[in-house]
Amino acid sequence: MLFFEKSKLKKQIMSILEQIIQLTRKEFKKLPDKRGKKHQTYLIEDIAMSAFSVFYFQSGSWLNFQRNMHNQAGRSNAKSLFSINNIPTDNHIRDTLDGIDTKKLQPIFNKIYHLLLKRKTLDEYQVFDNTISILLDGTYYHHSKKIHCTHCQTKQKEDTKGKKYTEYYHSAITPTIAHPKSNQVLPLLPEMISNKDGDEKQDCEINASKRWLSKTNILSESYKLLILGDDLYCKTSLIKDIRAKDYNYIFVCKESSHKKMYETIKYIQNLEEVDSKVVTKLNKSRKKETYSYKYLNDVNLTGDKNSITVNWCSIKVTDEDGNVIYNGAFATDYKIDNINVEKIVKIGRSRWKIENENNNTLKTGGYNLEHNYGHGKEGLSEFILTLNILSFLIHTICLKHDDGYKELYELINNRKTFFNHINTFTTFFYISDFNTLWQNMIKGYVDGLHLN
Repeated sequence: MLFFEKSKLKKQIMSILEQIIQLTRKEFKKLPDKRGKKHQTYLIEDIAMSAFSVFYFQSGSWLNFQRNMHNQAGRSNAKSLFSINNIPTDNHIRDTLDGIDTKKLQPIFNKIYHLLLKRKTLDEYQVFDNTISILLDGTYYHHSKKIHCTHCQTKQKEDTKGKKYTEYYHSAITPTIAHPKSNQVLPLLPEMISNKDGDEKQDCEINASKRWLSKTNILSESYKLLILGDDLYCKTSLIKDIRAKDYNYIFVCKESSHKKMYETIKYIQNLEEVDSKVVTKLNKSRKKETYSYKYLNDVNLTGDKNSITVNWCSIKVTDEDGNVIYNGAFATDYKIDNINVEKIVKIGRSRWKIENENNNTLKTGGYNLEHNYGHGKEGLSEFILTLNILSFLIHTICLKHDDGYKELYELINNRKTFFNHINTFTTFFYISDFNTLWQNMIKGYVDGLHLN
């Protein structure tokens, strides 16, 4: 067994990753434990941290290799990197974590974001003065005809032979901080869309969003919050809840779901009282594109007695030949004028980042969001989903604030390959700390690591 020890020549400063792991372990220690004291062979923080380590390194077999390392050498990377004193079995991890409400992980997200607030990290995500945008969207992460739990939702479906069956599934709202000019998004604690015992109706994306809104948000203590979402969110009841929290919003607003509103807009357009703006820009290929904006303030959203007024704007992008490249429209509570209409549209269009940079990355970019790591009977899959999102958040923070991590990642420049190399290195070698891991991998990548 080859050992890579921390250098004794330099005084080591605790990295942000080490700070986060320490605070995460402290919060794991507070998790409820359904086991009787006689059966607590493993500490609850060792169990939760063991599960987290699997997602941080994105390897379902990582703990097995660390058990082998401990048996052979008396120490392991589970201990040195994550302070795991005793590594429990996979089944014991699943059984113990099943039934723990994901809300118990909120303090970890809060403390991580407190660190980011102290470092002014979120300042770069401001879309308006002292305002950051949070994208809301739902995502599915489990489908099965057989595997299910008490929190599963159901759909009645029909196979190719016309036979009806019940599909069990899980989904969640995945709130994410994003900026139109940044490819790095910062996820927040997800809000589960799930059924509970005794529920007569299935939970839905809007209800989950309202629950998320009703909670205290640590970010609102330092910033104004702007909520972004697709057309599904452009509803009177949700908008009222957003304004009650003194948040702002920009939502996609389609004609197909807001017919009354668009009847009014078309009527006013015929009177030539809808404001407009046209801008010509060069795209990345140095070809001209025309951006045609229209906007109207104080238009009725639904036309019924409980309706509210919103401010509406649209955008049509055409190429040099007049072909339409993009066509969209948005509703917002920001007063729209010729100066800010471009920015409002640009921010509104950035909501796709939650799909491309967040949900798609979690599903296809190395985080295996839809893989069944263990479904459980009382919401284990929800807890596992949250640990996976937590690991994604921490990796993003490392890219911003951990020089060694960032240098290694930029050398490899592929998320899946990055995880594979780390798993190989930590499987065969004992590493005393994360900085030693990054530096030795960088050395091996740049000039070859020569082992005696």
